[in-house]
Amino acid sequence: MDYPPVTVYTKPDCPGCTLTKSILTKAGVQFESVDLTENEDARTYVTQVLGVQKVPVIVADVLDKPIVGFRASALQGLIAKLSSPTP
Repeated sequence: MDYPPVTVYTKPDCPGCTLTKSILTKAGVQFESVDLTENEDARTYVTQVLGVQKVPVIVADVLDKPIVGFRASALQGLIAKLSSPTP
């Protein structure tokens, strides 16, 4: 199944990041994982454009705003949106 682009911004040794990626993977969601400690442009985007200081940060076309931090219910909502057929 093709999904809209999903990006998960992470940092090493982040339990919430690992769990988020695991849940998305188990649900069959394709995503790009971006390590903010290795990508200065991504870090600038997350901290200055989005105004976020914690991880994980999930950005997807189907979301009105990013999901910040590990939030199981928000992840399930994202998975449901991605799984719904588009009109």
